[in-house]
Parts: sequence; structure tokens; C-alpha cells
Amino acid sequence: MTSGRPLLAIVARQVSALQRRHPGLALTCDGSGRLVVGGALRFAMRHDGRTVEDEFHIELRVRPDYPASPPDVYEVGGRLDRFHHLFSDGRLCLGAPVEVRMRFAEGPSLMCFIEDLVTPFLFAFSYHASYGMMPFGELAHGAEGLLEYYSRFFETPAERTVWLLKRLTGDGRDPSKNPMCPCESGRKLKRCHGQRLDALRSHQTTEESEDVLKAIVSGSRSIGNRRRPLLPRHLRRKLGKWVMHNGNKVVPMQCQAVSGRSIKTGGMVASNQAILAH
Repeated sequence: MTSGRPLLAIVARQVSALQRRHPGLALTCDGSGRLVVGGALRFAMRHDGRTVEDEFHIELRVRPDYPASPPDVYEVGGRLDRFHHLFSDGRLCLGAPVEVRMRFAEGPSLMCFIEDLVTPFLFAFSYHASYGMMPFGELAHGAEGLLEYYSRFFETPAERTVWLLKRLTGDGRDPSKNPMCPCESGRKLKRCHGQRLDALRSHQTTEESEDVLKAIVSGSRSIGNRRRPLLPRHLRRKLGKWVMHNGNKVVPMQCQAVSGRSIKTGGMVASNQAILAH
């Protein structure tokens, strides 16, 4: 945790740089003494030959461990009250938690955070309001969206994705020094998905990985007017035993708005997409 004075100095310095591009934002404190960067955020973005200009009133509520963790973001002008890419407490769902943390770690500043994550999110809302479509597409809701996100991250089908996720859980490590990759490529783990797993471990705790896997194992998707399990029966049986052994309590994951980036051999690679999902 960053102590009070150093945290204030870090945030004040970053806000000073931020105000050169976004003069409508200012640094304040809320009733609990938490640092808040708030005000009017104006932007103009272009997609598919269409330019959208808009303004939103936002609050970035700085966490005590900043810049180890990104701020929590709220739209406080009432425009997003009915938008479905929000958490239950009103926070903007900027991406799958691990994706947001990884992208913020690339440039841990308020300027990068707003330019790379907050503005594209708000642009997507404005674009949808103007043209009736999300500019970059959407992933599915809940556990189905999580499965889609991690499958894209690993570039594997769902059945292999869950075994890779299990490597991140408390009992998922192979005792051998150089095991085979769970994706069944026939290659050793360190020469296959090892770097991507290491990238996740740096930003996602064991407990969070377990919650993600439990949500996927128990998750379902809509097919027509019916709900169907995300995973085939044989896989649910295998992983169901692990879930029962590790407790079946799952932390609710109501929204994952996933930015359109992927990881290639451990490095972040920019994409021209920004996929919203929850």
C-alpha cells in the first residue's frame, strides 16, 4: 500500500499532466479521504468512417495501493444508468479484471488509463446510441464471456482453455520440471503456453483463477430459449470433482468488458478491436 503523502504526490503529478489534455478533470478527496479525479471528459474518436464527439462526467476513485492497481471508474452524470456494461455498484466494466490490470501495468498512469481504457469504453456507448450497434462487437454475458475471453487469450478451444486455467489454481502445477502443455500441442509447456500462463500469474491471484474456473464449470449459455452447460458432460464430471474438493463457492462475476488485445508469447500486442463483454 502506498502511504498517504507519496500517494498524493504521485496522483497530483499525474493529474497535472492529465489536465493538459483534459482540463475538465481535477483532483479532489471524497468524505473518506480517498483521492478522486473527477469532472468532464471530452473526446472525439473515429470508427468505420464515423467520428463521434461526446462528453461524460466521470470519477476515477484512486485505490490506496495505486499505481499497483488501476482506479475504479464511475460515470456520475446519469447517462450510463441503463447501460449493461456496469458492475452492480455502478463501476464501469472496462474489461476482464486481469486484462485491465495487465493493460494498466503497461503504462501505469492516469493519462494512459483514460486514453487506453476509459475513453474507448465511453466511445462504444456513444457510438451505439448514435448508430444502434457496438463499434467493436460484444462477448457473451457472465461465465460464457469469461470462457470466450480466456480462449482468445490462449488461442485455444474451450476444452483446452479450462485445463490451462487449471494450471493457475492451487493444485494445478505439475510436479515435473518441464511438463507437456495442457493444450495437447505435443510441445513442452515452457515452449508453448508457459509464457502466457506466467503473464496471468503476474496479475491474477490463485484464488481469482479458481473463481474463474469454478464459474466456467458451473456456467451455461442460452441456446434458443433454453440454457445449456458451457462444457461437455465428460469435462464437467472431471472438473466437478475438483470444484467439490475445493469448495463450490463462486465469487459473482457479473460483467467482464474485454478490451481487444491479445498476448503473444507473453507480450502485449495491440489490436484494432475493443470488445465489450459481461
